[in-house]
Amino acid sequence: MIRFQPQQKLKYDIIFDRIQKVVIEDKVFQDFDFNISKVSLLLNTNSNYISKAIKQNGYINFTNYNYIYIPLVCKT
Repeated sequence: MIRFQPQQKLKYDIIFDRIQKVVIEDKVFQDFDFNISKVSLLLNTNSNYISKAIKQNGYINFTNYNYIYIPLVCKT
């Protein structure tokens, strides 16, 4: 897990909350072309920020984060 200064941590926590919202509520993980670039476009932010926010929350990378949604896609 990446360690950030408190102010940076808050910034990446906010970004991660936004990622969770768009992924879960909007179900973008169901799109065939779901990737970090698509998420960054949806959130209007840099993909590096997306990556850092995901790493800060215990995932190795975006792909690792995405694996938690694969069973949900398979069920549909």
